[in-house]
Amino acid sequence: MDRKQKLELAHQYSAALFERHPEIAGIAVGGSMARGNDLPISDIDLWCFINDTPAPLSIEKPSAAGVKLDIEQYPADLLTKPEVTEDSYFCGFLNEALILCDRNGLVAKCQERVRASLTSPTNKREQLRSIRASVERNYEEFRVSLETGDAREACRASIFATWSLCDHMLTDRGASPGGPRSIARLAIVWPDAYDALVKFESINPPGDPEANLLIDTCLLVTEPSSSFAGWIDTIRWMFANGYESDAFHILWIALGLKIKSAKTSPTDPYYSQMTTAAKKWLDIIGWDKPTMGAKLHLLRQIIDKYCIVAS
Repeated sequence: MDRKQKLELAHQYSAALFERHPEIAGIAVGGSMARGNDLPISDIDLWCFINDTPAPLSIEKPSAAGVKLDIEQYPADLLTKPEVTEDSYFCGFLNEALILCDRNGLVAKCQERVRASLTSPTNKREQLRSIRASVERNYEEFRVSLETGDAREACRASIFATWSLCDHMLTDRGASPGGPRSIARLAIVWPDAYDALVKFESINPPGDPEANLLIDTCLLVTEPSSSFAGWIDTIRWMFANGYESDAFHILWIALGLKIKSAKTSPTDPYYSQMTTAAKKWLDIIGWDKPTMGAKLHLLRQIIDKYCIVAS
């Protein structure tokens, strides 16, 4: 299903909900659909703002041609609260969202406030400083992991540094940060920075991430019922359809998130399992100790070139 068809489906679905439920203040579509970098198999992500209901509405989430329509419900009074501009997740979604229904104009007014906040020079500087701190923290943790030989931390800190760098570069260019597919967004708004990060992440041979081995490595530490398992089908499709760099980045983030959430005690069986997965991942992508030393140097160069915070 292409973007035009998915938007048509979103409009039809939202209009029907809007007519059936007068308590709905507004509905917006966000994520990759709103940005225009959705995949043919991407879900349709909707936010529904509801007035004065004690419990969520009973709303069906249909699918068509293999594309799921997902809808999250929020209280409508959230749209009028000043503090929503401090919520980076909320602001990122609403900044880029396409408003499908808006009964009293509340969604549009909130979107205006969000966009004004995000474009404020003071707010942007503070956001860049905060993200830069995350970049530097993960860089330092990557450096220490090479000294200690900690494969888990080397695997996690290196991809988290790239993820934070993506967010910094996107924010610098006025785009909303966040999400596993941030590097795909960066390819649109800052191609040179995107190329630098892909070079940092790339494996040997470039462009051939040995997808099945990498996916199997992540599956070693992924429960079948978890949300990460749902990522795998999308990642397989991406590897098979020309989105290798994007898929590789997302899969590595998935492993990094699993490492971050795992227990850290060496006596825990999951610790050993996670260590095995991290070592296997680094071996598949050809990141031995000398290579990681070179990658650390390259990462420093990328940070110093692209991750600037104005005083």
